[in-house]
This record gives sequence, structure tokens and C-alpha cells, in this order.
Amino acid sequence: MANLFDLNDRLFRELDRLENAEGEELESEIGRAKAIGDMASRIIDNASVTLRAAQLQQQAMDDTAARVVVPKLLMTADAPTIAERDEAL
Repeated sequence: MANLFDLNDRLFRELDRLENAEGEELESEIGRAKAIGDMASRIIDNASVTLRAAQLQQQAMDDTAARVVVPKLLMTADAPTIAERDEAL
């Protein structure tokens, strides 16, 4: 399993197995489904944390870029200053 699409497929396959199981096989599938569900929750939580971290990083970069003042000494002659850039927006 390499991504959330694969996880989704695996969860639906397990649901199919649960629907088709009977007797002792059903008991076994219930245990298996619980284990898969627990792991799926952890994978989804991890993906959520990763997504939130990327969003916070982008937000921090956007906020920082808006406040950075580049000294004229470091700018090329034709590059706009922060103030000129902001006025153009």
C-alpha cells in the first residue's frame, strides 16, 4: 500500500470480505477488520498531520515573504523594491 487511494481500496475489499463471511470465518474477518481499521486510522491521522504541517509551512513562508525587506545593495537595478511591489498589487 503506497497511498491513500490504495488504503481506500483495501478498506472496501475488507468490507466485501465481511459481507461474504459466515460462521468462524466471520469471527476471523471481524478481528482482521478491526486491525485494518486501527491501522487505517493511524495512516489517515499521519496524513492529516503531514498536510497541516505543509499548510503551516506555506503560510509561514507567505507571511515572512510579505515582511522581508531586501536592502537595495543586494537588489539589481531593475528589481522593484518591496514598497513598489506592494503598490503594484
